[in-house]
Amino acid sequence: MPASGSLDQRVDESKGRQIEGYIRKVMDLPTIPSVLFKVWRLCESADSTPSEIEEVISLDQALTSKIIRVANSAFYKRSSRVSNVKSAIVNIGFEAVKTIAIAASVTTLFRKRKRISKYFSLKDFWKHSIGVGVASKIFAEKVEGVNPENCFCAGILHDIGKFVENLVVPEDFVKALSVSTRKGVTISEAEVEVLGVDHAFFGEIFAEHWNFSDELKRIIADHHKNLDEIDELYLVETGVVRVADTVIRDIQFGFPGDFKKAELEESLIELFSIEEGFISSFREELRDELESAVELVNLF
Repeated sequence: MPASGSLDQRVDESKGRQIEGYIRKVMDLPTIPSVLFKVWRLCESADSTPSEIEEVISLDQALTSKIIRVANSAFYKRSSRVSNVKSAIVNIGFEAVKTIAIAASVTTLFRKRKRISKYFSLKDFWKHSIGVGVASKIFAEKVEGVNPENCFCAGILHDIGKFVENLVVPEDFVKALSVSTRKGVTISEAEVEVLGVDHAFFGEIFAEHWNFSDELKRIIADHHKNLDEIDELYLVETGVVRVADTVIRDIQFGFPGDFKKAELEESLIELFSIEEGFISSFREELRDELESAVELVNLF
């Protein structure tokens, strides 16, 4: 009979090989589109001009069309319609253009899988993601020192790991969805039971693969961790997304992969000095914005 230490070592080695396999599958996905990479870098440079960004975006007709359509959507509330990319950039700003470009590129990668099981609709999940992005942006406007547009982007992409699971381990992801529904647990808990890791792990690997910013990588990787386990550098931004996710789950805007109601954690309440009744008032504040955001779901 083997010693328990030897058994534990074999279990650890097996899990290590499994995780290495997941990483290889994610790294085998297409790399970041060249246009998106150039747009990302230009939008992050203080020296870039709208004309330079327009020149790059114009190389991709589909992206050009999408940015103009999104810029004209009810969500951005423009007083006059924009007819070209340069006008869109000037009207909605560099950060918004960067977010649209990322979202458009990600959805292009996953667009062939509109529905993977009776438990999960990608359109409903994308609706949840847009909702968290909108709620993150609005909540971030209440927090000093936080960039609302960065939080909008992070909110939209915080659960990107679920999309990735759908691509690289589709059968196991369906099992996790089934476990979540059958046992009434969160999708994260079900993923760990089935896969040994959750969607935050897959999201972090994909974020690395696509050269996302350090801030976005860390929010994607850490959005389910206890706050005392998160690097202080992006603690507040991660907390903003967590609050947004909780509220969007509470009002059931879209489908995050499970039916568990979320409650605002005490650590988040303390971090942002949230008062009693906040969820109710914030939910009302979001109502009109989310109605406008439904258009973004269809556009993406």
